[in-house]
Amino acid sequence: MSKWEDRIQNSATYAAAKKLLTRFDEVDLGNASLEAIDDINRAKLVIELLVDRLNNTDNRLISISNLDNINSYLSSVSSYFDNWQNYRNDAYLDISYMNGYIDSILSYIPSLTPAMDIKETRKAIAGLNRSVGQYKRVSGKRD
Repeated sequence: MSKWEDRIQNSATYAAAKKLLTRFDEVDLGNASLEAIDDINRAKLVIELLVDRLNNTDNRLISISNLDNINSYLSSVSSYFDNWQNYRNDAYLDISYMNGYIDSILSYIPSLTPAMDIKETRKAIAGLNRSVGQYKRVSGKRD
């Protein structure tokens, strides 16, 4: 692994993003509201996009200061997700809290790569379709 790859793959940002994805995958959404499921799926989609960009971008082109800023937002996302898991209060997932930080991460993602190519666009669309499909399945069960 080159020093550039090592710098990204062993960064706190990369580790925090991977850990959050694992937590999103493992959370029990059985008693969660549709809004909470939608908020968590959106957060997961954005973090998946972040990890995809980190995995598929030339590491020499990634700004460490941007990674540090993203890591700060990931820490806040993790804290609000913890609060939601502990109290099951959907307010912790709202735009004023967790999803506000997800928006901040989303605004940094374009700075990680010069431009999005077709392959990445297809992956992003597939992820969005997966999220919508899951939302429809869950909402169909509650009717």
